[in-house]
Amino acid sequence: MNKLVKCFIVISLLMLSLTSVPQAAESEKETSWISSGQELGLGPWWKKTAHRFDPIPDPLLYHLEGSIAFTKLSGNVDAEIMKADADLFLRKRLLTSLTSFHSTANDTELNMKNKQITVDKYDFNQMLAYDISDKLSFGGGFMWKRDNARFLLDRWTYYLGANYSFFIDPPFILKLGAYYGYEDNTYDTDYIEEDSAEAAPLWDLPQVGGMPETYDSDGIRFMENMTIMLNERVVFLHSFDYMMYMKDSKYYHWNTAFTIQVGITKTISFFTRYEINYEKSLLAERYGNFFQAMKDHLNVYGYDVVAKDEAIIAGLKFSL
Repeated sequence: MNKLVKCFIVISLLMLSLTSVPQAAESEKETSWISSGQELGLGPWWKKTAHRFDPIPDPLLYHLEGSIAFTKLSGNVDAEIMKADADLFLRKRLLTSLTSFHSTANDTELNMKNKQITVDKYDFNQMLAYDISDKLSFGGGFMWKRDNARFLLDRWTYYLGANYSFFIDPPFILKLGAYYGYEDNTYDTDYIEEDSAEAAPLWDLPQVGGMPETYDSDGIRFMENMTIMLNERVVFLHSFDYMMYMKDSKYYHWNTAFTIQVGITKTISFFTRYEINYEKSLLAERYGNFFQAMKDHLNVYGYDVVAKDEAIIAGLKFSL
């Protein structure tokens, strides 16, 4: 991991030094050091490499996107579900930075059982990319994830690789990425072992023992981002992210999202999204074996570790 982080830092410094190399005089003198790109007529520049523009814009370009969705239920089940996302794009000539943060908070009260359930999920991603051509970019970054529904306290992912745009002109844009990565997972094993310690003696079952607190491995990561502009106001978006571990290829995780976005104003859109998150991990396998032992011993059903989470989300998106 340390070698990969050092490599990423060296490449980042190299990218920054390349952007500071004096460039040939441009045909038009820019009046500001920072710009959203709209006043320069660049359109959605964050979906294109810098080589698509002639001359390459010199100001620091920025683009901010955010979305929020909220659901409230009451009655036998009281629940508040909030999802918030934010993406910040920055570009200085050939170097592009993407900073993303996504969070989901779910507080549920089962009134008949007087039981409180809280689920928190957080994702943070920082990526740097250097544009080599109008279709190819090279870069890397790191990600952090927490998901207490999967007993995941921390997941740190570091990756280096390349993005290639097979289709670069609207209405159809398609980017594929391949990366070498390293992932370090830390699990909340105390909860699982306490749970099994209470249940095992009661039903004469073997306890869940030797549960790993951490699992780390090199891996191969693939990404896909697709945009289809159906008309001036309606856009279809699709993303796919897959990580397979090299230590043991039977463990992997992936997520995908399908989004329909409808423009309301220039900066506000309504969106609806269908998300799938799938994970096959060592922890889920060990915990699943404990549940299977319960079912075999007691001849009961209903205990299981579900690998796939699905969600349908609707909300508002803001773009600056």
